[in-house]
Amino acid sequence: MEPPNLVGAVEQYKEALVLNGEHPETMFNLANALMQMEEWGEACATFEMYVEMTGEGGGITPEEEALIYYNVGGCYGKMDQNERSKEALEKSIAVHGSNDQAYLNLGNLLVTMKDSDTAIDMYKQAISLNKDNVNAHRNLAFTLVEEGDLEEGGEWLKKVLAMMPDDEEAQMYMADIDRMINENEKLSRDIEEARKVVSENETNLGARAKLAQLLRADDQLEESAKEFEKCLEQQPGHPKLTVMLEGVQRELGLRGLSPPKLEITTSGNSLANGSSKFFDEANSPTGRERSHSSMGGGNGEEAKGGFSMFGGKKKGRTLSTGVGKDTLKKKSSARKMSSPAKVGVSG
Repeated sequence: MEPPNLVGAVEQYKEALVLNGEHPETMFNLANALMQMEEWGEACATFEMYVEMTGEGGGITPEEEALIYYNVGGCYGKMDQNERSKEALEKSIAVHGSNDQAYLNLGNLLVTMKDSDTAIDMYKQAISLNKDNVNAHRNLAFTLVEEGDLEEGGEWLKKVLAMMPDDEEAQMYMADIDRMINENEKLSRDIEEARKVVSENETNLGARAKLAQLLRADDQLEESAKEFEKCLEQQPGHPKLTVMLEGVQRELGLRGLSPPKLEITTSGNSLANGSSKFFDEANSPTGRERSHSSMGGGNGEEAKGGFSMFGGKKKGRTLSTGVGKDTLKKKSSARKMSSPAKVGVSG
């Protein structure tokens, strides 16, 4: 149940607009009250009517108009209307692009819309406007890491930890980066060693199969497929080799790079000239579920008097700690939006 004073205020604003529907201050106050009551749809419509009423020549400044669209973007985000939220936030930035929180919120929204490249640009723009915006730093660092850019992500994580030394999530991401870099270096050494063994004895099927799996772990899928094909030339129809090759071909197919498929026959042949045992997933990583941070105001806190977009239960992101360059695995996660600054209009 809403606080009686807020419910009463909404009723009074509506009654006043019945008498005078062209009173902008009352329209704004109604929109603001509806937003506080979480009546997102009606709040959006009322904010937009306010902008129409007070637009060009109506006395509203570009900064005030931008903040209104910022609120509208937040309201649409609360209703999971991502395209309309994006449109409103972009309009806010176009009208007056000095609000770092608008760039932060747009970046957060773009992450949920699977456009991480543009989100990264938005976070960087937010930081250029406010170098103390901790959440822009954090979201930029986390997104870079999750997109596989360990080097740049690590540099931004260092900045986050300089600003917030006790940030446990940033510490965990940094530890994962260090671990993955070490594992990537080890993987490269293992590949070179396997290549050497194969070059010394090209009929060593176990060594070639191991090389194929190491190449797959290193995301060298085309090279991996070639090595698996050579294995199957030695052992046509070998069930486990066949399954492994098909797995690599599926991954290549998703990228539009699938090599010609082999004609496959079934056989119970065992491996010859090498190890008779394969590891199904070479050094397969075990992901660790981790909840993504709640994104509040620019200094790590929820701004007062507003709302957070995309509220509710946060989904975990899986940050892989296994081998393979740039093999971070991620899940879609809702990032909370920072709260809007309110335009000081009163009736």
